[in-house]
Amino acid sequence: DDDIARLGTLYWFTVEFGLVEDEKTGAKKGYGAGVLGSAEEMENAISGNVKYVPLDCAQAAEMEFPIDSVQPVYTVAHSFQSARDQLREFSLSLEKPFNAEYDEVLKKIVVNIPSSTHKN
Repeated sequence: DDDIARLGTLYWFTVEFGLVEDEKTGAKKGYGAGVLGSAEEMENAISGNVKYVPLDCAQAAEMEFPIDSVQPVYTVAHSFQSARDQLREFSLSLEKPFNAEYDEVLKKIVVNIPSSTHKN
């Protein structure tokens, strides 16, 4: 399924290897597990010797990436809020749109499907 492949690629460029700009200094900071879990990857990510592209979920979902070496390209979110907003908007473009949010009261992730997409 194309949507599953696009989601997997977007996951790679955000949850695994995403960077975010420091709002005060503009410095790039790693938040992805693949960046934070490897000293070599972290050094590579902040070296300035790689390509940085602003996070655009639709574009990131179509990008290619190596799985057996440090990354040559990182997506950089302007802020966590902008990344969250973009991910929410991207989810609505999927054939089966959904919206997942962490409910702090229930202490769990709640998945919502917009009513306009429900089929009876």
